Amino acid sequence: MKHKCIGCCSKYFTESTLTKWDGRCCNCHKSWLIDVKKILTENNIFIRGTNDITSAVTGIVKRYSGVGKNVRVIYEGEYKDGKRNGQGKHYYENRSGNSYVIYEGGYKAGNYEGQGKQYFNDESGNVQYEGEFKDGDYEGQGKYYGSGNGNVSYEGEFKDGDYEGQGKQYFNDESGNVQYEGGFKDGEFEGLGKEYYESGNVKYEGGFKDGNYEGQGKQYFNDESGNVQYEGGFKDGNYEGQGKQYYRNGSGRVEYEGEFKDGEFEGQGKRYYYHNGDVSYEGEFKHGKRNGQGKQYFNDGSGTVIYEGEFKNGKYEGQGKYYESGHVSYEGEFKNGYFEGQGKEYYESGNVKYEGIWEVGELEGQGKEYYDNDNGNVKYEGEFKDGEFEGQGKEYYDNDNGHVKYEGEFKDGKNCGNGIEYRETGEIIKEGIWEDGEIIIDADLCIICCAKRKTMSYIHKNTKSGHLCICEECDKKHKTTVCIMCKEPIIGTFKIFA
Repeated sequence: MKHKCIGCCSKYFTESTLTKWDGRCCNCHKSWLIDVKKILTENNIFIRGTNDITSAVTGIVKRYSGVGKNVRVIYEGEYKDGKRNGQGKHYYENRSGNSYVIYEGGYKAGNYEGQGKQYFNDESGNVQYEGEFKDGDYEGQGKYYGSGNGNVSYEGEFKDGDYEGQGKQYFNDESGNVQYEGGFKDGEFEGLGKEYYESGNVKYEGGFKDGNYEGQGKQYFNDESGNVQYEGGFKDGNYEGQGKQYYRNGSGRVEYEGEFKDGEFEGQGKRYYYHNGDVSYEGEFKHGKRNGQGKQYFNDGSGTVIYEGEFKNGKYEGQGKYYESGHVSYEGEFKNGYFEGQGKEYYESGNVKYEGIWEVGELEGQGKEYYDNDNGNVKYEGEFKDGEFEGQGKEYYDNDNGHVKYEGEFKDGKNCGNGIEYRETGEIIKEGIWEDGEIIIDADLCIICCAKRKTMSYIHKNTKSGHLCICEECDKKHKTTVCIMCKEPIIGTFKIFA
C-alpha cells in the first residue's frame, strides 16, 4: 500500500519509507528539519543529534535526547556562552527509557558549582549529596548520604570531593549516632577529634592522623562510667611515648604510668596495685613485661622493697637483692625467679648465713654456712644438695679458733658415711661409719665382729704396708690370704696393740 507525502502531497511512498521520515518524503523532511531547528533554536530548545548548542547561546535552555516518541529531557536550566551556567537540572535516562534527575543546583562553565543536590543514579529519588560544589566536586559545607536510605553518613566540610576540614561522620545504621566529629583530611580523620562507641559514649578524644590516633589523646572504657582507659601519647593508633593506663574497676586508679611502644609497656615506668593504688613495680619494661633494672614492692602500703635488680620476661633474672621484713635476705644471681648461681643468704641481723652456688632456690654444690655472729665464724663448708649438707664437708664449733667438729660425709644435713668427730680441743671422739647422725661402725672396733678393739693388721705382700682392721680372736678364726679391706695379697698378720 502506498501513501502520499504529507508535505508536498504529490509523491507516494511505501508505509515503511514514510514512517522513516515522519510521513514526509526525503526533500520535505530536510526542509521540515530546517524549520524545526530554527524554531527550537529561537526558543533555546535543543535536541542532541538534531541541532547543536553554539557558544553564543545564553538564557534558559531545555536540552533533549532521542527522536520521535523517545525524546527525553537531559537538561533544563540556564546557559551562558553555550555552557550550563546558573541554576539547572541534569537528567539521566536508563536502559529502560526512564528519565530521572541526578543533579539539581548551581552550574558554572558546565560544571556543578555552588549549592546543589546530587541524587543516586537510580529511580529512588534519594539524595546522595547536598551542599556546595566547585568544579564539579563536593567543596565547602555539605551532607553526604552513603547508603541511599536517607541517613546522613557525613556532614561538614569537603574539598576536591573528599571530607576535609571540620565535620561529623555517622554510624551506618538507623540510630543517627555520631561515630566521629572533628578534623578530616583526604577523607580520613585528621587533627583534633572525638570518636564514639555505638552507644553514644565517647571512645577517644585527641589527635588523629590518616584515620589513626596520633599525638596526645584519651581513650575511654566502653561503659556508662565515662572512665578513662588510657591517656597520653599515640602513634599509628597505638599507645606510644609517655602515658597512663587505668584499671577498669571504676576507681580511676592508675594501673601503669610511663613509656609505651606499639601499645605495650616499654621503657621506664611504674605499675600499681589494684586494691590500694600503691606502687608494685618501678623500672624498665619491654614488650609489656618487666625487663632490665627495677624494684618490686610489698602490697601493704609500706613502700617496702621486695626485690631490686635485674628482670627478664617479668621474672627475677641476673644480679639482684631479695628482701624480707625490710632487710636483705639474699643477694646474688637469679634465674627464672629463683636464686640461681653465686649468691649469699643473710640472717635478719644482717650477718651472712649461707654463701655458695644455688639452684632453683636451694644451695647446691660447694658452699658455706655461717653462725649468726659478728665474727663471721663458719658453721659448715663443703657440698650441699637441696639446701642441706650432703657429700664431703666440715662442720665447725662456734668459736674463733676454727676447730672442726666433724669432717667426712653428710646426707640430708646429718653425718652419714665415713667421718670423724672431734672435741673442741682437736682430739678425735669417734671415727667410723655414720648413719642419720649416729655412728654405726666405730673405727676402733674390729670390722668382723664389731665388738672388740682392733689389734691386728694385715701385711700386704707387695708393699709391706698393711690395714689395722681386726681383733686377735677374729684373726685366729678367719684365716685368709687377702686383706679383707682392700683384697690385696698378704703375707700374714701383725699384732699392733696388745
